[in-house]
Amino acid sequence: MGVIATRLARTLAEHDFPDLPGHLRLAVMLSCATRVEPELIRAMRLATLPLVDVSAESDLWFGDWVGSRSAAGVALRPDLLPALRGALRSRLAAPASDPVHRVWDVLAEAHDHCLSPALRLEERVVRCVLTDQDPEPELRAALYSLAVEGRTGLADWVYGAWQRLPEAARDKVSGWLLHAVANRELAEDALPPSDPPAGIRAEHVRPVADALGRRRLWLSWQGESVDIGGARTADGTCLDVPDTEPALIDLLDRRGRYLRTVRVPAGQVVSVRPPAGGFRGRSGDGLVLAMRRGDLVDRAPHRHSPLPSRLLADAERFPPAGRDGAQAQLAAWFMGDEEVAVRLLHGPPGTGKGQLAHVLTTIAGNHAWEVRRPARPSSVPFDAPARLLVVVDAPAWPPGRLARLVARLRPPARVLVLARENHAWWEAACHFLSTEVEGVVLTEQLLPPISDPLAAYAAAVREFAARVDPRSVPAPVREARSLDVVHMAAVAAALGGVDARGELADHLLDREVAAWRAGVEDEAALAMVLLIATLAHPLPRHSALSALVRLEVAPDAARAEELLARYEDRYPPAEHGVVEPLRPLCLADALVERALAGRAVLGLSEGVAWALFRRLLAGDGDVAACALRTAVMTWPDGDLLDLLAAEHPELLVRTSGAVLAEFARHARIGALQALWQRVLTLDRDEDSALGVALVLERLVDVLPPADDGQSALAERYAAAGLVRRAVRAMERTAETLRTRAAGDPVAWRQGLADALSLHSRLLLAAGRHDQAITVAKEAIAVSDELGRHALTGHQQVLASALLEHGARLSRRGGDREAVDATAEAIHIYRVLNGLDPHRYDAQLAAALRRHADLLVTGGDTSGAARALREALSLLRPLAERLPAVYRAHEEATLAGLRALD
Repeated sequence: MGVIATRLARTLAEHDFPDLPGHLRLAVMLSCATRVEPELIRAMRLATLPLVDVSAESDLWFGDWVGSRSAAGVALRPDLLPALRGALRSRLAAPASDPVHRVWDVLAEAHDHCLSPALRLEERVVRCVLTDQDPEPELRAALYSLAVEGRTGLADWVYGAWQRLPEAARDKVSGWLLHAVANRELAEDALPPSDPPAGIRAEHVRPVADALGRRRLWLSWQGESVDIGGARTADGTCLDVPDTEPALIDLLDRRGRYLRTVRVPAGQVVSVRPPAGGFRGRSGDGLVLAMRRGDLVDRAPHRHSPLPSRLLADAERFPPAGRDGAQAQLAAWFMGDEEVAVRLLHGPPGTGKGQLAHVLTTIAGNHAWEVRRPARPSSVPFDAPARLLVVVDAPAWPPGRLARLVARLRPPARVLVLARENHAWWEAACHFLSTEVEGVVLTEQLLPPISDPLAAYAAAVREFAARVDPRSVPAPVREARSLDVVHMAAVAAALGGVDARGELADHLLDREVAAWRAGVEDEAALAMVLLIATLAHPLPRHSALSALVRLEVAPDAARAEELLARYEDRYPPAEHGVVEPLRPLCLADALVERALAGRAVLGLSEGVAWALFRRLLAGDGDVAACALRTAVMTWPDGDLLDLLAAEHPELLVRTSGAVLAEFARHARIGALQALWQRVLTLDRDEDSALGVALVLERLVDVLPPADDGQSALAERYAAAGLVRRAVRAMERTAETLRTRAAGDPVAWRQGLADALSLHSRLLLAAGRHDQAITVAKEAIAVSDELGRHALTGHQQVLASALLEHGARLSRRGGDREAVDATAEAIHIYRVLNGLDPHRYDAQLAAALRRHADLLVTGGDTSGAARALREALSLLRPLAERLPAVYRAHEEATLAGLRALD
């Protein structure tokens, strides 16, 4: 703590708040603000400290508490903020009648419409901490924007705001993850490491794992303990984890229950004594590694180049069975005429992505192409040869980093991106690639479920191998029934997301190993696993019995009792006779695929199959989403799609872009129109805003032309905070309306003018001030003949754009151009006041005050004084009518005028 901070803390501790100097009390009240402008100082003093003398304002402005100062405002020193905010927190304990409680209203009035969203979020976080609210939702919103939506500019905000944020916010899980993701973007400019908060687990990292990159940890047995983070040994194995500092691994017991979190700092070895039964650790992306003493090392075939991750680890073991069509599509993409092409190959685990990538590298080698699997963009030099195929994993490549890699390539070149289904990542990557790389062709290829039973079983075996990291290759698959597929998928999914049913997964694992060798299947036991797995929750024993009979698996209660007894012998029930279900998504996936195709599911009638499908849609969020995805991608029947559009629009809102595209391609026009209307009425909550916009984007391209289609899409994007997408949608709307207005001016000119005005406002929100001014002027030109009422609204938009443009020019040092821009805005407001006297007095006064500030900066004090006098003449009548709103502005203007005189 510095000298000034120490002195401040001692002063605050030794004196009661009323005995403190006026400027220090004012600093306490303003410690909740990110930026402090003269107007905010005046408003805060009048509202919360009415007895403090006006001289406290200048004492604060020029005092030691200020860390940075500019013409627009000041910022308090970050090292003083904890003490100042501690004093403010104590003051907030005063009765509700105390003026201190007005601090939030004053701050909102001053900053809601003139501060960037990131800085306002910072102020909301401070308010949550000072008022004993949880700042986690606010931090989580910023984390989602940075990690999922790819708004990399937020990393710069985190860099500047980290020391200003309260310690209580930095110690939150989302705060620490925000620090980690931002450091990934900042690279060499990264912030110093931050200690993880108490109580953090590896599972907390899962939502942002794709944005953190990968880090490989080697594990090996040392006596009764497991060493994590050391060098590779002959009997060791590895686990890829999200790249945090320190790395996090959740230690689980043999039932899959959480025990504790192991923290592994970079360059250090951590020794862990696992519980009886072996080591079981879960990484931040949900992968579970099980190790028992005496396990053999995986002796993979020799490879000429290192593989980037486990996505390609088994490429040389299993052929891409059942993927002839996908292989042909991939080969056609590689042999295409594009100069530079990027393709996303994605699908659930075990669908053959790594195998197809291995086949493509062989094809590339046969055509004299070079193949690389880089770890970072700099691994591909700027003078890299043409005819280069690059294979990367999406989790290790944030969208901005992928764009930098593609920009280094010389045509012709191909980039194959492997990923599990992650449409938000692909949307962000498409944005970066289309804006930062010219001429790149972007495509995506989804690997749907395999319909051939033998190939599906082979895929399930591959997924099982990826989950448990087997030390020997299983016997070749020669025949398989549908229940075999479901059973293997159940084991793989259970081991991929182990929970309280971990012991059941162990039983299934033991049985499956025996089944590989002997080929013996117990149809009744597997039928029980499948059925109970699809039930919505753990069932009392009598309910499980009745479910067996009702769903036609058992003909009568006696047979159901026999089946359940055999099941309980293998998998003992939980306490109080409750049958614990195993409900992995793969079971729902396989069940829905066969049920909707009309094929028998354990002898179920078609009506029962439909009822079961409806039950899955109404079940857990993940299971419902999986059922919807499988239904749309494998059996796009018209009646089914009508049902989804009418009864489950919220599921479509939260599904992936590939599923939406398939739905839009096969659904009837009536279903699409019904979905359009239902989606527009959904609540605009934060979780669904992006999905709603994506649904509208897909439907706009399929539905019959509508005048307001793209504009409705733009409004939804704007509501979701996706300003750049909103701008693109409005650009398409404006272009369409320009064409129509050229053919029929009378019918379309008003619509074009309104669209251009909205387009200008969106450009302004996106920070593209030059274009906003151009589009606003076009709106005025189009509406010039539509009458005074239509014209004034567009002129207001132009004036606002000019003021924002002037402020930006001033920040960049273009004071002369800034003065010209604000002068033009003042002229527009004067014209508007002439058309409608006194209606625009407040806007004109604000423009004059900003103009005066620019003139003072340029040395024209006489011009600034004239502008302030005119502003004062406009503000006085307003302050008399609405003193709470305009009195502070009047006094600030008068103070500025006196300073000039």
